[in-house]
Amino acid sequence: MIRQLGQTYASPEYDGSDSTHEDDTQAAYVRMLEERIALLEQELERSSRNTDEMRASIDEMIAMQQISEVVSTTVEPEKIAETLRSLSMQVAPSTECNIFLYNKERNKLAPFIQSSQMQFDDIVNQQLEEGILDWVIAEKKPVIIPDLAAYGAMHFVIVPLLVRNDGIGVFILHTSKSQEEFTNHDLQLLSILANSAAVGVENWRTYTELNHAQEDIKTSQAQMLQSSKLAAVGEMAGAVIHEIKNPVQILLGQMELHKRGIQPENWLETMSQQIDRLVKITRRLLDFTRAVPDEFPLELVQINGAIKEVAELVRHQFKSGKVELVVELAENVPQIFGNTLYLQQVFLNLIMNARDAMPDGGRLLIHTEYINGFVRLHFSDTGEGIEPENLAKVFQAFFTTKEKGKGTGLGLSVAHRIIKQHEGSITVESQIGIGTTFSIAIPVRRNV
Repeated sequence: MIRQLGQTYASPEYDGSDSTHEDDTQAAYVRMLEERIALLEQELERSSRNTDEMRASIDEMIAMQQISEVVSTTVEPEKIAETLRSLSMQVAPSTECNIFLYNKERNKLAPFIQSSQMQFDDIVNQQLEEGILDWVIAEKKPVIIPDLAAYGAMHFVIVPLLVRNDGIGVFILHTSKSQEEFTNHDLQLLSILANSAAVGVENWRTYTELNHAQEDIKTSQAQMLQSSKLAAVGEMAGAVIHEIKNPVQILLGQMELHKRGIQPENWLETMSQQIDRLVKITRRLLDFTRAVPDEFPLELVQINGAIKEVAELVRHQFKSGKVELVVELAENVPQIFGNTLYLQQVFLNLIMNARDAMPDGGRLLIHTEYINGFVRLHFSDTGEGIEPENLAKVFQAFFTTKEKGKGTGLGLSVAHRIIKQHEGSITVESQIGIGTTFSIAIPVRRNV
C-alpha cells in the first residue's frame, strides 16, 4: 500500500489541480474579507455620520430649549439679546450682532439694546434706506450680503423677526463666514433662533405697555380720589362757611371795639382763641383737600377720633337741614393701621350721602364697635332707601341716583377702593321708606 501511495504521489500524470483550486478558494476568501471590511467601513462611516448628525440635532435642541427658557422667564432686553447672540455664534461667529426693531411710522430701525458700536447701527439704517431690510421683512427669509467696505472679507446675515407671521424687525450678524459656507440648515436654524427671540421681544413690549397702562391707571385712580374728595368738601361748603364765619365775626367785633378805644376784659385771650380756631379749621380743610399718594403710608389711626373730627365739620349743616346726627362710639375700639385722611374721606362721603337721602329731615346714627379682631362702623340713616335693583351698583364708578349735577358717582366707588386697601370690607343694606345702613369692617393688625 505504501508503494502504491508512493507511486501515486510521484505519478507524472498529476497536474497540480488541487493546489490551483486551493489558491482560488483562498483568493475568493480574501476578496470576501475585503468586501466585508469595505461594508463595515461604510457602515462605520454611516454610523459616525449619523452620530454627528444626532449630536448636531441634540445641540440644536439644547439651543432651542435654552432660548425658549429665556423667552418664557424674562422680559429683560439684555438677556434676550445676549442669549440670541451666544447661540447664533455656534452657527456664524460674529464680530457684532444686534436685534433691530422696525418702526413703520418713522420708517426707521431702533436697536433693541444699545450697541457698543454706533457705526454698526448707522450701517443697518443705511441698508434700510437702500430697501434691503424692507425686502427681507417682506420676504420673511434670511439673506446674506457682502460687506463692501470690507472688500467681501466680511458679510452681513440679515434674519427677519416674525411674530404671528408679521415682521417686527431683524436680527443682523456681521461675520467672516462666507456665503458659500452657509448651508440651508444654518439659515433655517438662525431663523428659528431669531423667531424665538422675537417672541421674547413681543413679551417685553407687552410687559412694558402693561406697566405704562398700570401707571396710567394709578394716575387716574389718584385723580378720581382727589375729585371725589373735593366734591365732598364742596358739598359741605355751607358748614365750612359757618365754621369760619363765627370766629371771624368775633374777631371783627373785638377789632371794632378796639378802634373805639374799648378794651373788654380778656380781649387778647378771646382773639387768640378765635385765631387758633380759624387755624384749626383751615388746617383740617387742607388735610381733607390734600392729595394723598396712591400707595399711602400706614399709621396708627384712632377711628373714634377720626369720626369725631368729620362729625364736627358737618354738624351745623345737619342742624340746618333738620337732620339729627347721633354719634355712638364704643370705648373698647383699638387703634388700627391705616391712613387717617383716606378713612375720613370715606366717612365724609357716607355722611353727606346720608344727608342727601333725607331731604325732609331725619336721623343719622354713626356707631362703632370692636368684634373678633375687627373694628366695625355703621352709618344708618332714616332716608328714602335704595331701590333693590340698584344695591348691587352703588359701588360702581360713576353710578349715581342723584339728580344730574348733584353727584359725581365716584364717592362710593372710591370709598370701596379705600376700604379694600385697608384689607377691609364695606357693605350696604337698605329698605325703601325705612333707610340705609353702610357697614365697614377693618381688621386690627398688630404690626405694619
